[in-house]
Amino acid sequence: MAYAMRTLWFLSLLIGLACCHVSSQQQCSYLANVNITASDAAPPKFVVTPRDCCDLCGTTSGCVAAVYSNYYCHLKTSFSEQVSSQGSLAIITGSPTTISSAPTTSPPPPSTTEAPLPVVTVIRETTCQTSSVCNRLYDFTCVTNAFVSGVCRGDNIRTCNAAGTNVTVTSFQYSGCDGAPVNAVVEPVVSCEFLSGSYFALTCDVEQVPATNVSLNRTSCPNGCGQGSGCTTTSFFTGVCGATNKPEGYYTIPWCYPDFVVYNYFMTTDCSGAVVFSVSEPIGAGLCFESSDQQNEIENVCG
Repeated sequence: MAYAMRTLWFLSLLIGLACCHVSSQQQCSYLANVNITASDAAPPKFVVTPRDCCDLCGTTSGCVAAVYSNYYCHLKTSFSEQVSSQGSLAIITGSPTTISSAPTTSPPPPSTTEAPLPVVTVIRETTCQTSSVCNRLYDFTCVTNAFVSGVCRGDNIRTCNAAGTNVTVTSFQYSGCDGAPVNAVVEPVVSCEFLSGSYFALTCDVEQVPATNVSLNRTSCPNGCGQGSGCTTTSFFTGVCGATNKPEGYYTIPWCYPDFVVYNYFMTTDCSGAVVFSVSEPIGAGLCFESSDQQNEIENVCG
């Protein structure tokens, strides 16, 4: 009898433990087109989704809110001040919510459908003075400016349409794309056309979100592609501010894509604040191009 009673007590204890299993999940609310001007709890970090930014804030000491913008999570020490900012997403953290979960006898079958990889659309505007191919590999006068579709740069936002056939440039009253839109111009995507005295190309490139912490070497050689003792190499890591590596005299965060590299230039030593400008260059071993002064051959190699 005593043995049976102990057995019943043990079984009831197991059932009670199983029924009371809980887990915690960080909860956040999201405010579109809102920025938070409070001081940073930590340096901004590259993340893929707003959900990742929410989770990062929840695990960072002193963070109570965040701003997700251009794949960067800006961790904030306060909810205020909240200001209008086109393209930014304010994230307000809340108390973790307790979620009860009943025990299951067997796990659900694994999903056979893979989640789609996150993508980003890069808009590239190339201007060349002498050739009709609009390619820096063949024309040292070509300059390619890069933008992220839907993200503010200066006082305007460039956005590719779903078909990738045109780009809408929306201008705002103030820098940071604050205030009301004042103008919108639709430009067709073109491979290379002669416009206003120069050759011009406009493309919308849908790419996978680039990986961080990938090595990138930018080598410049005066005697040919990768030749001679006069070569100099500047080394970077993608997504990491190159505070001591400053092409064009700016602090730099680079990103590697399959067919090109993008260098984002900043005025500040930690690459915080607005991007001053971004340029795209060819990438790949042996794919050298002339510097703008025709004194060196430049090669970008990622990984």
